[in-house]
Formats: sequence, C-alpha cells, structure tokens
Amino acid sequence: MGFRIENHLLDGAIHCPSPNWSERESGDIVDLLVIHKSAYLQVSSRLAV
Repeated sequence: MGFRIENHLLDGAIHCPSPNWSERESGDIVDLLVIHKSAYLQVSSRLAV
C-alpha cells in the first residue's frame, strides 16, 4: 500500500488539529510519525504513491 502526501498532509486522511503542538526549529528532521486509528482519522485504502 502506498501513500501520497499533499500540502504536507496524508492524502485521504481527515486532519484533526491538536491543541498540543508547536513549530519545529528550522532543519529539524521528523524521524517518527504516529497515526492513531480512531473514528476521527479515516485513511482511504485507495491511496497511491
């Protein structure tokens, strides 16, 4: 299964902003992405690379 990122978001996912976030410093690298399966996050099985 492939995924496509559009506008910094996973295509097909519903964006539910968290109140617990902050800007990363310039040059920071994301090395972990956690996606919690819930009623609020639905990822389509039709995602493509």
